[in-house]
Amino acid sequence: MTNVLMLTSMLTLLSLDLKKTQ
Repeated sequence: MTNVLMLTSMLTLLSLDLKKTQ
């Protein structure tokens, strides 16, 4: 549970990338 911030940041970046592509 220490890398929660990292995981969330990665997810946000991925979501942003997906939105850009679509």
